[in-house]
Amino acid sequence: MRYKASDAGLLPKDKGALIVAYCGGPKCNAYKAAAKAAEKLGYTNVKQFGAGISGWKKAGEPTEKGD
Repeated sequence: MRYKASDAGLLPKDKGALIVAYCGGPKCNAYKAAAKAAEKLGYTNVKQFGAGISGWKKAGEPTEKGD
Protein backbone atom coordinates (compact mmCIF):
# COMPACT_ATOMS: atom_id res chain seq x y z
CA MET A 1 0.00 0.00 0.00
CA ARG A 2 1.34 3.40 -0.92
CA TYR A 3 1.19 6.48 1.26
CA LYS A 4 -1.54 8.97 0.26
CA ALA A 5 -1.91 12.57 1.42
CA SER A 6 -5.33 11.67 2.82
CA ASP A 7 -3.59 9.28 5.25
CA ALA A 8 -2.40 12.31 7.25
CA GLY A 9 -5.74 12.28 9.09
CA LEU A 10 -4.81 8.90 10.57
CA LEU A 11 -1.86 10.36 12.47
CA PRO A 12 -2.14 11.35 16.14
CA LYS A 13 -2.76 15.00 17.04
CA ASP A 14 0.34 15.01 19.27
CA LYS A 15 3.25 16.06 17.01
CA GLY A 16 5.69 14.49 19.50
CA ALA A 17 4.06 11.04 19.38
CA LEU A 18 6.14 8.16 18.09
CA ILE A 19 5.43 7.49 14.41
CA VAL A 20 6.93 4.30 12.94
CA ALA A 21 6.85 4.07 9.15
CA TYR A 22 7.12 0.58 7.65
CA CYS A 23 6.04 -1.50 4.66
CA GLY A 24 5.06 -5.11 4.18
CA GLY A 25 8.64 -6.22 3.70
CA PRO A 26 12.22 -5.09 3.06
CA LYS A 27 11.79 -4.78 -0.72
CA CYS A 28 9.23 -1.96 -0.38
CA ASN A 29 10.45 1.59 0.09
CA ALA A 30 7.14 3.45 0.45
CA TYR A 31 7.79 3.84 4.17
CA LYS A 32 10.49 6.40 3.38
CA ALA A 33 8.00 8.72 1.66
CA ALA A 34 5.52 8.27 4.50
CA ALA A 35 8.16 9.13 7.11
CA LYS A 36 9.23 12.19 5.14
CA ALA A 37 5.60 13.31 4.80
CA ALA A 38 5.03 12.97 8.56
CA GLU A 39 8.13 15.06 9.22
CA LYS A 40 6.87 17.73 6.78
CA LEU A 41 3.64 17.81 8.79
CA GLY A 42 5.69 18.66 11.89
CA TYR A 43 6.06 15.27 13.60
CA THR A 44 9.31 15.19 15.54
CA ASN A 45 9.62 11.55 16.63
CA VAL A 46 9.50 9.69 13.30
CA LYS A 47 11.31 6.36 12.92
CA GLN A 48 11.74 4.14 9.87
CA PHE A 49 11.60 0.35 10.08
CA GLY A 50 13.12 -1.00 6.87
CA ALA A 51 12.54 -4.69 7.62
CA GLY A 52 8.79 -4.13 7.39
CA ILE A 53 6.05 -6.07 9.10
CA SER A 54 7.33 -9.33 7.66
CA GLY A 55 10.71 -8.70 9.30
CA TRP A 56 8.98 -7.90 12.59
CA LYS A 57 7.04 -11.16 12.51
CA LYS A 58 10.11 -13.15 11.41
CA ALA A 59 11.91 -11.83 14.50
CA GLY A 60 9.09 -13.28 16.61
CA GLU A 61 7.78 -9.92 17.77
CA PRO A 62 4.11 -9.61 18.79
CA THR A 63 1.42 -8.04 16.66
CA GLU A 64 -2.08 -6.79 17.43
CA LYS A 65 -5.11 -6.07 15.29
CA GLY A 66 -6.37 -2.50 15.37
CA ASP A 67 -9.88 -1.13 15.17
